[in-house]
Amino acid sequence: MSLNVDDDVSVRLERVPSAGPVFDSVVALGDKCRGTLGFFPRAAFADKAAEQAIVGALAEDELIGYVAFDLTRRYIRLIHVCVDPAWRGFGIARKLVSYIRREYGQYPGILARCRNDYELAPMWINLGFRPLKEITGRSHDGRLLTIWWLDHGHPTLFTELSADPLLRAALDLCIVRDLSSDTDRPEAMDSKTLIADHVTDRLQLLHTPVLSEEIATLEDSRKRQACIRFTSHMQSVELSGASEISAIEQRLIRAAQRTRANYPADKSDVFDVRHVAVTAAAGVNVFVTRDENLIKLLSEGAAEYGVRILTPTDVIVHLDELAAADMFRPVALAGTSLNRKRLGAGYDDEVKGLANQILRENPRKLLKIWRDAAAGGHGRFGVFDRDGRLIVAWVTQMAADTLQVPMLRVAHHRLADTLGRQLLFMLRGEARDNGLSVIAMTDPSAPRTVQAALAEDGFTSLDGAWYGMCLDICADSQRIEAKAVKVARQAGLPPPTRLRSGMPATAAALIERAWWPAKVIDAQMSCYLVPIQQRFSSSLFGLPASLLARDDELGLSREHVYYRAPKPFLDAPGRILWYMSGTGKPVLPQGVFACSQLDDVVVGTPEELHDRYQHLGVWRLDQLREASKEGKLQALRFSNTELFDPGVPLNRLKAFGVHITPGPRRIGPDLFADIYREGRDKV
Repeated sequence: MSLNVDDDVSVRLERVPSAGPVFDSVVALGDKCRGTLGFFPRAAFADKAAEQAIVGALAEDELIGYVAFDLTRRYIRLIHVCVDPAWRGFGIARKLVSYIRREYGQYPGILARCRNDYELAPMWINLGFRPLKEITGRSHDGRLLTIWWLDHGHPTLFTELSADPLLRAALDLCIVRDLSSDTDRPEAMDSKTLIADHVTDRLQLLHTPVLSEEIATLEDSRKRQACIRFTSHMQSVELSGASEISAIEQRLIRAAQRTRANYPADKSDVFDVRHVAVTAAAGVNVFVTRDENLIKLLSEGAAEYGVRILTPTDVIVHLDELAAADMFRPVALAGTSLNRKRLGAGYDDEVKGLANQILRENPRKLLKIWRDAAAGGHGRFGVFDRDGRLIVAWVTQMAADTLQVPMLRVAHHRLADTLGRQLLFMLRGEARDNGLSVIAMTDPSAPRTVQAALAEDGFTSLDGAWYGMCLDICADSQRIEAKAVKVARQAGLPPPTRLRSGMPATAAALIERAWWPAKVIDAQMSCYLVPIQQRFSSSLFGLPASLLARDDELGLSREHVYYRAPKPFLDAPGRILWYMSGTGKPVLPQGVFACSQLDDVVVGTPEELHDRYQHLGVWRLDQLREASKEGKLQALRFSNTELFDPGVPLNRLKAFGVHITPGPRRIGPDLFADIYREGRDKV
């Protein structure tokens, strides 16, 4: 496209590829404007460009500005809006933002953050943004940031756009020394990406007691005082029991000694082990360092406790992965090595071990909730790993139209995030199966992983509890809104969002996720009938059942990926009705056996898709290569699958006028509703 800036020069806007002269110019312009943008590593630029999430403004093939952004489930998040100083005042920023609005107008809106001392409020207001709130940034003097919002006018349940951070990360001494200094060494600049304004709300930096000990050993008083000043603004991690930390240290050392027999060899190694052990014991997700020796020796042992040891650049790239929701590792307890069961007497000690150490929760108070549930005849459930360790425990009770959850705990575990999200989905299923329309999670000390999952799932925080609606209805927006209003009024909840016919697919997908299993039939959402072979449905859905246990991460997920030929291209977000094809040795009859939310569709090479989605899919790289057409495949990322048992058989589909085709087939919303309702009615 071409846009006139003045009489002599025109500007065109285009997506920036991940390599080439235009990409190099974007990186150079970002570095040139580092003073207001903050440092953004080249690898992060490449990651955004590969996602087609950088748009450049060019005048006669010269880059004069760009915008970089994230597409989250809830909104568009601006990372950079950057215009070359020589071209400011020509409306380039407006053109870039307008381009994003046109391309992604189906999203609820655009969110941006900007330091107040840059004095750019008039610019944001002129672009149509309004201020939502102020927060404190991570600069040395704690400068204020304003969160700006540009609304697209769609219905949304998410009025609070600043949720809990995606990552909590403990820092080692070398990172803190970088962050507390004025040096512009390349490695120090990499570290300073951790305090850039665009990651302030997504990344929480934590200070451990071990870090204080290390800082105290610095002989240079100026460096020591600078580190103390910097860490004084960070939230501290409280120490767990000494015996627990010691046990973790010993396991870390044993794992490291498989690579280096004399580990730990010096005082620095001892600090490293203690630091990672405290991080693991505190339930922190990430430990950040530039020490390649530490990464090499301790990463394997740390992974057993769900801790990833990352460089600063890897943290930024990982944040982008999480923002795109790829963090939802597959989890469906049936068919994995994990064992879910209702619990009777005899688990008091295991439950006490799930007390929230970060909040210094008294284990006796947790045990009282557990015992009171038994006395009241309420449900007490647990999930055990392959070693018989209790890793999840929860309590449910039914009252009026509400499924109450007074306790929900997830242990420090490599699948903690996945387990928390899967458990919420299971609770939604339990509420639906019992005809309940509200879920109330009232555990006052639920772990952060659970609270983050609740916010992502559209639950509302009110008076110290979390409330979510579960609307078992497949209808038009008017009927769904009427039911939501009635349920909210009866439960004493705030009035729900207003819906309207013909809402964009992105807005409808948010509604359907937050009020699952609601289906908004009159939204602009594509529906598909997709055939799948039984050998793949067994691994993805556990149907038909297999004699072999499913992979724990793949089996335990609300999210999966399915590969197919690059054409026809499917639109996302949308809905999928899964059709069991007759290929192979049939175990189950042909017919529709499940419904899923289609979250994303990506076309790429087998290698690209395998690297990106191997934790979500069931195909090996050689299978992807074999199935590709002209070196390309289409990956369907989907979630929140409902299984129909026994399903909608072939003869009923024919009665609905469905013509079965070898590949995906787009169907109308009314036909989707007929098939879905029949499948649900038989469950």
